[in-house]
Amino acid sequence: MNSFSELSSLSRLLSALTALAFALVGLVLFVLPAWSAANFSWKISPMVAMTMGGWYLGSAVMAGLIGYHRRWNLIYPAALYLALFSLSEAAVLVVHRSKLVLGAGLAWPYIGMLGVGIAASLSLLADRLRSKPQSEEPPERVPIWVRFVISGFVVFVIFLAVVAVSGHWVGLNGGVFPEPLSLFTLRSFGAFYFSLAAPVITLMRTRRLQAATVYVWGGMALIVFITAAALFYLPVFNFSERPFQSIYLGVYLAAFLIAAYYLSSQRQTKAL
Repeated sequence: MNSFSELSSLSRLLSALTALAFALVGLVLFVLPAWSAANFSWKISPMVAMTMGGWYLGSAVMAGLIGYHRRWNLIYPAALYLALFSLSEAAVLVVHRSKLVLGAGLAWPYIGMLGVGIAASLSLLADRLRSKPQSEEPPERVPIWVRFVISGFVVFVIFLAVVAVSGHWVGLNGGVFPEPLSLFTLRSFGAFYFSLAAPVITLMRTRRLQAATVYVWGGMALIVFITAAALFYLPVFNFSERPFQSIYLGVYLAAFLIAAYYLSSQRQTKAL
């Protein structure tokens, strides 16, 4: 194996530290949503706190997969997600810095967590520029149904990201997410959605099923935690008066079923 196809020791260490930082902050947000909402960097609700906790717990799994698999041809979508997520969430903080409450209990842990993620991302970028890794495996034939699902996923999630970042009234007034969101929070949602969708575009271009499988495992963790938060706060939803709220929950449930089917089909293929 070409040694340049693997991450450096520094990148593996920083990926592990990022996984730990994301897991710790994410766990507090997820398990203690009411306390977290009252002690967060800006004003959010307990449901948003638990949902964001799901983002960071899932992202901790993604960072852990990067350090575990090491090889660039397997982890490049996950590495791109980690970089985009850390950088875009930090950018949202900078844009809305006047709204930050730096004296809050979770303010500096949250900022520090993003700082570790950015450091890991820069190290990964340095590895990529230095090594110019080459994949050992030829491109695989991507099933038509996988390409169809990927295309639909990218279009829909990019649409959500654009709506969120633009501050459209649908996102602000509880039209899809079951609670009204501030522009600060809405743009954090947009940064997350953009970070999730952009790596999938690279999978469409390179057709690496092994890389897709690693990324789907990380995505599955995100789906499980975020869906659990939505189900925990299910009484907050008002499907009769705001039917578009069903999109929020329905998308995650559909994504879970599709991801589970994909992972199952990949396992069966390897067993043949």
